Amino acid sequence: MSLTYATPQLGMICHADPEYVKYNYAGLWEKGSDGTFFCNYQQFMPEVEAKESLRKQEPELDDRYNEEEYSEEEYPDENDASDENDNYDETYNVF
Repeated sequence: MSLTYATPQLGMICHADPEYVKYNYAGLWEKGSDGTFFCNYQQFMPEVEAKESLRKQEPELDDRYNEEEYSEEEYPDENDASDENDNYDETYNVF
């Protein structure tokens, strides 16, 4: 018995590849800038699962995703409350 897949058609329903994700997420076929079809199921997944799926499909990009997730600008040191001039910005509520 052989397994055959339907020919991708723009806007038609597609599903996630079970090799890359736990659940059978649905998506829609889209056409990339290079003219190839891809299933956009990742846009319907929780963000964490979507990133994991991309990492499994494109392991060479794994370092870039790690840098994006943990960049210092996005997660500044919580103990440093001063600006670049060492001015502290504290707000007090007076009742």
